[in-house]
Amino acid sequence: MDDLVIKYSATGKVIPPGRTRMKVGDWAGPPQKMVDGSEPQPWHCLPFTEGSTYGLELVYPYETECQVVGENGTIHFNWDFAREPGQALGGGEFVAFAPREASKYYFFNTGLDIQPPPGHVTRTEPHPRYFTDDSETVPLAMIGHLQGEWYSRRVFVVFRGPRQGQRHIFRKGEPYAQLLFVPQKVNYSTVPLSAEEDSLRRKLEAGVGTTKALIADNIWHNKAGVPFNNHYKILARAFAADGLAGVEKLVSDAGKSRTDSYPADFGQCMEQANQLLKDAKYNEAGALYSHLLSRQPDNHDVLSRMAIVLWCNQVPMSAIQMMARAAALQPQVLSHQVDLGQMLARVGRYNEAEVAIRAALQMTPRDPQLLVLLGQILAAQKRHDEARASYRAALAIDPKNSDAIRAVGAAPPDVSS
Repeated sequence: MDDLVIKYSATGKVIPPGRTRMKVGDWAGPPQKMVDGSEPQPWHCLPFTEGSTYGLELVYPYETECQVVGENGTIHFNWDFAREPGQALGGGEFVAFAPREASKYYFFNTGLDIQPPPGHVTRTEPHPRYFTDDSETVPLAMIGHLQGEWYSRRVFVVFRGPRQGQRHIFRKGEPYAQLLFVPQKVNYSTVPLSAEEDSLRRKLEAGVGTTKALIADNIWHNKAGVPFNNHYKILARAFAADGLAGVEKLVSDAGKSRTDSYPADFGQCMEQANQLLKDAKYNEAGALYSHLLSRQPDNHDVLSRMAIVLWCNQVPMSAIQMMARAAALQPQVLSHQVDLGQMLARVGRYNEAEVAIRAALQMTPRDPQLLVLLGQILAAQKRHDEARASYRAALAIDPKNSDAIRAVGAAPPDVSS
């Protein structure tokens, strides 16, 4: 751990900067146990917690509340500074940027002189409560690097002004910005992972993805039935104790425990995985399909179902790659081509989607829904004449097809008629 010594001076009532505190019961979420029916809270997210408590916070010190209001195309300060008890304020603590009649930014003179360690700068950032508060009244501090090692001016923090009709509120005791202290200059060198390094990281990624429910010691579902758990915290503890080897061992042990619980028969495993997929238990289904792929890496049926799991878990690029593998292994399986075409169309890869859907239509040329889908893909490519022809072909097969009827009605007019 690095020890940084931050020197400061403060005037009047100004509160010295202190370590950012995560207020559970306030902006960090209620202090509730995570059980079925609970929604995940900000304090439950370790990356957010660590990011929120990494720096120092600046706290508004005055009794007199200030409201920064967006109205009439600019910002105004509702602040009766002359009534501040025990200290004379000059009114220049809050200042709007020019032009005043259309200001979008303002700053607050903190009354603090902050001197970072040698070679470091003071970085201003939004206070973490900005990201969780729903009132939209938390000040939005701009990022900035202040060279306070030599620039001895008292710190002022710049803020983005509130939107028109909204307001930022500064209240006594409430933090308004976060400070980090970072090296003034850093040279970044980006180097691609070697093939071996990338392979090891992808293997660990897949291992964590399929064992996280076993790694966690607390699993719950929110009101919508979405599963959550604390596997990240458990893995972080393993890394803190034993480094990467500790993480790999934890994942490996969980994987062995999972594998030992699966049926030995491949067909029974497949049935179990398919039922999990049908029940929308995507994490459990994905773990079982991954196990099946470790036994038969080129099983097109397993590949296609794993692609669906990935798609449902919002990993579209990996889903497309896996579905493409399934289609390449068995190009005559209709569902592979259809699913691949639909996935490609959803991400805007219309040329490739068209190839897949045309391959499907070669197997079933009188499928009106595929003809409608082809029309939609052609229309997305601005090939409207071809799209209309595809819709009309669908209607010739099924005159009552509602999708085709709507598509024809929404199609641009035929300029050639």
